[in-house]
Amino acid sequence: MQLFRKRLAQLMNENGTSQYAIGNAIGVARQSIAQYLDGRTQPNAEKICAIADYYGVSTDYLLGRVEYRTMQMETGHSFAKVALKN
Repeated sequence: MQLFRKRLAQLMNENGTSQYAIGNAIGVARQSIAQYLDGRTQPNAEKICAIADYYGVSTDYLLGRVEYRTMQMETGHSFAKVALKN
């Protein structure tokens, strides 16, 4: 989750988001965001999804599985369209 911490900090910095603001948006205390950032605790899947939605990035990007921020940037299609083709 090292890359998650780095990417969350980067997104917060780029968007000028405080720990309080993101915490309020996803339904956790500011202290929880501080703990995510310093590695004392990890968000559950629901909170990872909420953070990704808040910043408009994919969960894969947040977790360090891909380098691009959204599925559309890589495939040229939205994830929903790709999923429907399978």
